[in-house]
Amino acid sequence: MRMAILVQPGAAKTRRLVLKGGQIARFGRTEWADYTFTEDSQMAELHFAIQCGIDAGSIQALSPQHPTLVNDAPVEKSQLNHGDVIRAGQTSFLVQLDDVAMFGEASADASVESTASDQAARRDETLTLSKYIGLSNEANQLAGQCSDPNLFHSLLVEKQLLDDALRWNAHTLPKPRAIQWACQCVDANIQAEKDELQRNCWKSAVQFSKDPSEANRREAAGLAEVAQYEGIGGILAAATAWSGGSLADADQAPVLPDERLTGRSIHIALRLAAISFPPSELASRQQGFLSCLPKPSSTRLID
Repeated sequence: MRMAILVQPGAAKTRRLVLKGGQIARFGRTEWADYTFTEDSQMAELHFAIQCGIDAGSIQALSPQHPTLVNDAPVEKSQLNHGDVIRAGQTSFLVQLDDVAMFGEASADASVESTASDQAARRDETLTLSKYIGLSNEANQLAGQCSDPNLFHSLLVEKQLLDDALRWNAHTLPKPRAIQWACQCVDANIQAEKDELQRNCWKSAVQFSKDPSEANRREAAGLAEVAQYEGIGGILAAATAWSGGSLADADQAPVLPDERLTGRSIHIALRLAAISFPPSELASRQQGFLSCLPKPSSTRLID
């Protein structure tokens, strides 16, 4: 998916920014941002970030002292829909999702060349994301042949690239949903866990998946640090800690984690859970994890 952001500052000329699937962009007043608006004195140094996913987008506020509004309502983290209006400082941003919104409705006699070009762009999007999250060379080759990112998971399973399928979903599900999925997958391991700290780490991840608040995220971050980011529970708590917000203290300038950290951590936790059983059961365990995935209709984002 591609996303167009129409920037509408006070008296300045409207301009268009285009984000591709897998891209994360930060907006603010200083050079620390990916898109800078030095003329807006009311905008924070880093004001908000937009994430362009496979078939949806999301926004995250980065400055508690400077409100980020979506359709005139303050938000901390929210999904973006076509037609939403973001306001930061004195600047407004109109969100346009999908190729139709950005380039106009295709005519009835649209050329085959245009269709082929769109399919090529989709293949490029799938391959770019596959490489970005670190799938295997075999998976990357398959991605280069897939014209629909939403079907890529099925192709990976069909080719028995189960570890790649796990990694793909760990990164492309919305983060709270991905954490919920991982916590469900490792339930048997946690039930057998004798370390209370590991169980508490897992519980903190479960709690966040049900209520993805900043308080729950920071609670998981504290437990992950105590667990030294080790063990299945500790790693899932770390995945929660890195799912959004700032790594710095609340009174310091925001320090954003790499957007891939949550997906990477989930994938590691799933691998640890799978290999804790006899090697002969590895494939069946991985297939079991994949069978627990949320329904395909669930909103999917790049994390």
